Amino acid sequence: MPVKVNQGTQTPIATDSVGTTEMEFVKVNLGAAGVDGAIWDGNVGGTVAISSLPNITQGSIQVTEGTVVVSSLPNISQGSIQVTAGTISMINAGTLTSSGTTTGVGVVSMISAGTITNSGTTTGVGTVSNIGSIGNLGTIGGGTLGTVTGIGVVTTLTGGTVKLDGRAGRNILTYGTVFVGTAAAYGTLVGSASVGAGTSIWINDLSIVNGGTADADIAVCFNAATAGAGVLARGLFAPNSGIEKQFPLATNGGLTNNDLVFWLSGGTAGTAYINVSYFISV
Repeated sequence: MPVKVNQGTQTPIATDSVGTTEMEFVKVNLGAAGVDGAIWDGNVGGTVAISSLPNITQGSIQVTEGTVVVSSLPNISQGSIQVTAGTISMINAGTLTSSGTTTGVGVVSMISAGTITNSGTTTGVGTVSNIGSIGNLGTIGGGTLGTVTGIGVVTTLTGGTVKLDGRAGRNILTYGTVFVGTAAAYGTLVGSASVGAGTSIWINDLSIVNGGTADADIAVCFNAATAGAGVLARGLFAPNSGIEKQFPLATNGGLTNNDLVFWLSGGTAGTAYINVSYFISV
């Protein structure tokens, strides 16, 4: 086709030779007027539904807002997925390794498969409802642990309660007696023969009542110790008075294989009502 050129200013036109035809280039990119640019800037707004991302060999996926729905994400060999806003709603299988810092996790209801190997710091977890075992539990800032079958190491407990009693199961036993004396006397409540070497009588609680008509000096103690560490309770009790003593943690007085006895002081003979609750253990 002939082209006529008049006088004036000519502007070059970019063309491309295709065979015997000269074709004009047409701008279809996202650059502003007079500026070249990419055809697509990589950003997608709104909701993107992806049925499968089978393999991301390198690079990154960054989600700054909106929602990306991925039904399958089997393999990310290199690169990263960065979520700066929004929600990762469920990981039902696989491995979440080295997440650094995960803040503001409301509820982790169940991890049915896979492994969390190194979460760094997880702050503000509401409830973790089902945990098989924890190898190394560093710091829990808040929340609740219901039942954990095995915990290796707890380094810091800033609040709450951990109750651990490694002793074997036991029977809680009781014994009561009434003693009437006219002089100083000892009486055995639980003999060491029933305890055995290396084990102790652990006292939960005891009571002493003076049932006589005069004041009486009465004690319950280990191995006839009327003073010092072996004394569980002692007092000068008026008629029809006494003491009931409970121990928040069962005590053995730091002694093993000793008799548990009561004592009635000389010169204050009377009637002593003694009751104890105890168990025998190492």
